[in-house]
Amino acid sequence: MSASAAPTNEVGCPPATGNMASAPSSSGSAPPPAYACTANNGFNPGVYNTNPNAPQPLSAFGLLGSMAQTQCAPATAPTASTTSANNTAKQACLPATSASWAKLELTNSTITETARLEGWSNNTGNGQVPGVCYNDSGGHATVGYGHLLSFNSCADLKLTHNSAYEHYLQHPLHEGGLRAKALLKNDIENDAVQPIEQDVKKQLTQQQFDALIPWVFNIGGSPTKGLPISAALKNINTCNFLSVSGDFSHFDHSNGAVSCGLYKRDEVSAHYWSNGKWVSRNTIPCP
Repeated sequence: MSASAAPTNEVGCPPATGNMASAPSSSGSAPPPAYACTANNGFNPGVYNTNPNAPQPLSAFGLLGSMAQTQCAPATAPTASTTSANNTAKQACLPATSASWAKLELTNSTITETARLEGWSNNTGNGQVPGVCYNDSGGHATVGYGHLLSFNSCADLKLTHNSAYEHYLQHPLHEGGLRAKALLKNDIENDAVQPIEQDVKKQLTQQQFDALIPWVFNIGGSPTKGLPISAALKNINTCNFLSVSGDFSHFDHSNGAVSCGLYKRDEVSAHYWSNGKWVSRNTIPCP
């Protein structure tokens, strides 16, 4: 091909020009011309980028079979639906609807991560019995994976022969057991999923929905505390998605002081919101 000839890919597609070119890059400069080619059998071999340093789709190297009958169409600018789920800065700001909520699901991986973040206590003494009752970071009687029994302590429940305490004393839960997981799933649906669907007014990605669940499960979603009064909810509902990850740690206090455990839990959710990966809280330093 001569220096003056217009570049084409291996199936002869001309470069996109004018309004057919892709949107400007984040640096403000126009990207290299792109080709959008679709085989007439309906298979889309992808976009071919003329930048030699850019990764090319397999079709650009003939690895998807013969392109002898490929047809070309104008390349169009990327839309919100084609951007990365991690790129919250460019996320489309759309009202949440019953249809958009129906696309999201409470996944097993999110339930497992919530269980991991809540932890399982094997502490004994002061009324605490594994699988029956343990005191959370605020001194509240809890069982299983964060199921609140009372705002009083385990010792108080034992002393007063509390009915819930007595029930689990007779039928203790087991770590990883079906009863413990079923109780956790039910609690998540009531204490996290429902508040999120009630208070969040903008569409979330599955990644963002997952990140919120263990966080809301722990901070609560009543009208006067937790999610409804959080900066995270305000930023979500005003489509300021990029700022949300910094809002998770606003609930890291217990008894008037920063709790290292709560801070680490919040940072796990913040990391997942931004990166889509669950990280071990053991890798997060205390503030």
